[in-house]
Amino acid sequence: MIEEMGECISIIKKKGIKAILEDKDVRNHFLEEITDVQNYYIEVLNCLKITPEEFSNAYIEKHEHNMKRNYEKEYKEKYK
Repeated sequence: MIEEMGECISIIKKKGIKAILEDKDVRNHFLEEITDVQNYYIEVLNCLKITPEEFSNAYIEKHEHNMKRNYEKEYKEKYK
């Protein structure tokens, strides 16, 4: 999974976001790699018998938590 994520990052670094948005070949390559990442995540969820409802609830809870965070303050304190 990490290797596939690295391939996605590599495309972003080498080609840029604009190319992913505008160049069909670059976009298709990126989609191929990001699909590999998603497949690994799904496999992990399946192996651990994590249900879609469980995952959705955890996602919503984490998102709500993150929306309340003050990242600017946190990072200023963390990297003084």
